Amino acid sequence: SRARTSCATPPRLAMIGLRPLKVVLRVLGAVVSGLFFVQAVWIFVNPELQDFWDFCHWLAEGLLGVIVGGIGCYFEVRGGMVSVTRHFRSYALNRLGLCIFYFWLGCYIMGGMGAKHAGETWRSVVHATGFISWIVAGGDLLVAFSAGGSGEDEEALN
Repeated sequence: SRARTSCATPPRLAMIGLRPLKVVLRVLGAVVSGLFFVQAVWIFVNPELQDFWDFCHWLAEGLLGVIVGGIGCYFEVRGGMVSVTRHFRSYALNRLGLCIFYFWLGCYIMGGMGAKHAGETWRSVVHATGFISWIVAGGDLLVAFSAGGSGEDEEALN
């Protein structure tokens, strides 16, 4: 039974090496979600309204940014909780879900969400946010199956 336990749990040395990466991914994910939220606020503050249809689109796009940005931050915080990090399946599903989320977010940010109507500086911020989102998606995919079942990620944040 000793051999079976060592196969099911990654070596402690490997987990220590992944801990900083997991923390960095969660922090970058929260930053990307926060920037998405800020872009939504920018949309609300700078409306370009010609008619009722523009108003509907402006409201929907702003609310999408606020809601999606908030959800991203929530799942990053939730992903660091012991209840998620201790259970392989919960951790893997959390990271895989966030991988899909950040891939979509990067795609959405690149072509929309303020990039079309902004100046060059804001467009650079938008594109940097999209690239960071894709980096986080790739990183989440890499660490999705590395849950050690010991709650080490939670300890790293404290």
